[in-house]
Amino acid sequence: MVGGSGVSAYIAQVDRLLGAGEGLFPRGGPGVAALNVGAGGLPGIPPPGASGLSVGSSGAAQDYRGAVARVTALDDEVNGTAGAGDATGRNGRTGALGVRQTAQSAAAAIAPATNSPAGVKLLVSSMDERLADMQRQIDTTKAQNALLAGRLRQMVMAYRSAGPGGALGAARGAMGGGMGGMPSMGGFGGGIPGMSALSGLPASLASLRRSETSTVGEGIPGGAGTGVGGLTLNSSPKQVAAAIIGEARRRGYSKRQAIAILSTAMQESGLRPRAVSPNGLWKSIFQQDSGYRNRDNPNAVIAQFFDRLERHGGPGSRDIWKSIFWLQQRPGEASAEAAYANGRRAYLSEIQSQQAHAERLYEEIVSTA
Repeated sequence: MVGGSGVSAYIAQVDRLLGAGEGLFPRGGPGVAALNVGAGGLPGIPPPGASGLSVGSSGAAQDYRGAVARVTALDDEVNGTAGAGDATGRNGRTGALGVRQTAQSAAAAIAPATNSPAGVKLLVSSMDERLADMQRQIDTTKAQNALLAGRLRQMVMAYRSAGPGGALGAARGAMGGGMGGMPSMGGFGGGIPGMSALSGLPASLASLRRSETSTVGEGIPGGAGTGVGGLTLNSSPKQVAAAIIGEARRRGYSKRQAIAILSTAMQESGLRPRAVSPNGLWKSIFQQDSGYRNRDNPNAVIAQFFDRLERHGGPGSRDIWKSIFWLQQRPGEASAEAAYANGRRAYLSEIQSQQAHAERLYEEIVSTA
């Protein structure tokens, strides 16, 4: 059994972490001051007559009018982007607050059942999901701000080319004091601050957290599998499976994740390095397209599959099957859920259809390690 004080301390620690995540977002305020560089008016009335000074002044006025029009358009675009940044910050904070409130409600609902191991396990699993939700909110806001920052850099370059020189100087001055509502996200780093503090949990809770965090679960035994490097086009399915398992172990995947990857390879090619789709477009173990290099080298294709999977969730994926779906079906989507929503959903069932066979093959290979 886990004592009530240990559960309370755990819930409090999770709430502190979620509070730190929420605190990364701006609390709002006066918003972003509108930029109005192009509102300075035109130069004075040119001298009368047809003197050279008059002609030159008239030409300068026309140039200035053109510059003002261009800068005014840029003002509108900058103000729109700044407003989007302000909205991104507000929306991020709203989402973060919602995650924290959901965690508090879930903890209150589950706490009475934590006098049993099953109840504690449910609590830890629920809190891990909320921590993952907060991290996704942070990552989403960071990505949105990166896009907005890129747009602003483009606009600065446009101000430089808009001429006359005073327009850029005014723009720089105006922008220097604005943008306060757009969070820099600089403190976000690699995750929620203080996450390592969970290592101080009571031993019974910490052990449950290690087993329930994301989809990591049980690790792959040391020495299991062979990893890439020794395969040829004539390698057997079992040799290919051993290479996949060894590579999964080396990269930090769990047993369950390795079995999902193995199941995918079994469905795609039967673990045959020479496999080619009927139309000739997809080849090798994971039926990769021409965007993969050296598709006739099974070591290269396995390594590249893992390289790309790391960018689509990797060992930290909460749902490795959805991450594989994302990579294999719609790698350009923003998330695994978006890929699944917009992709051919039957593919998920197809790669899962080999799971039982993959589990047996995994156990066979690991038992000889």
